[in-house]
Amino acid sequence: MEKTPIIILAAGESKRLGFSKQLLHFQGDTLLNNSIKLACSISKNVTVILGANFNEISKSITNKQTINILKNENWK
Repeated sequence: MEKTPIIILAAGESKRLGFSKQLLHFQGDTLLNNSIKLACSISKNVTVILGANFNEISKSITNKQTINILKNENWK
């Protein structure tokens, strides 16, 4: 199971919410960081795909050294 790749798609702009859903606080961290932690507990091959608000969201990721982060330029 450690080799099973996990892709977290977090590229949307959260237009209706008015700010990035990825940065919502949930259980003491952001929604995205909680998702990343869970994915990393399952697999050592985790990729996060960001798009809208890339700079702001990528700065908030706490364990960058254990995951791959890709930017989708065509996120819309």
